[in-house]
Amino acid sequence: MNRDRMWHSTEGLQNWDPVWPDHAIRILPGPSSVWLDARGRQLPAPGLPGYDTLGTLELLLKSRLGSGAPGPVQDFMDHGDAFVIADTPPELVDGMNALTGDDLLDRSAVESIIRARDNEMTNLYSKDAQAMGIRNSRRYLGDKITRTAKPHRILDPAHGPLIAVRLWIVTRKTLGGIQTDLTGRAMRADGQSIPGLYAAVEAAGFGGGGAHG
Repeated sequence: MNRDRMWHSTEGLQNWDPVWPDHAIRILPGPSSVWLDARGRQLPAPGLPGYDTLGTLELLLKSRLGSGAPGPVQDFMDHGDAFVIADTPPELVDGMNALTGDDLLDRSAVESIIRARDNEMTNLYSKDAQAMGIRNSRRYLGDKITRTAKPHRILDPAHGPLIAVRLWIVTRKTLGGIQTDLTGRAMRADGQSIPGLYAAVEAAGFGGGGAHG
């Protein structure tokens, strides 16, 4: 059922150590980073990191149509080809353009977006959606410890270097599959179960029966 329905995530990253060809992983971003489209335009709310990945995908489709890094992040920085590391915004943008070979990003435009974001970090009464999202996220202890960095300016030298990551849209699963009843028995088109045939794991659906595979 529903084989035309796919569940995509916009936070895809090509795995530097793939398990199979074209293996990608989905990162779980905190709300602190700046998200830009391929031309360096900042995505509007709710197209913010860690918010609504399907909403972010819709925005992208409309546009075209502790200290130091954790171990897994450092591995990607050392081995992955999607990371650009630099000390200044112009160097970062040059590296991003070199990565794609398209020169779509404008130095001054990208730096202006970063500085505007940094200005919101110093305003405790900011009504900026991302600034509020960062502070709200840190109210939950789990996110504060593992997912959301303390608010700071991206261009603060104490928090360098600057890191840019090229992301891809990754297919995680389908919203179709084998229709089952609540005990996992596969069902025919007429809604009757097929004796002895069961669907398991994502093929069976989640949330209790139905056709989410």
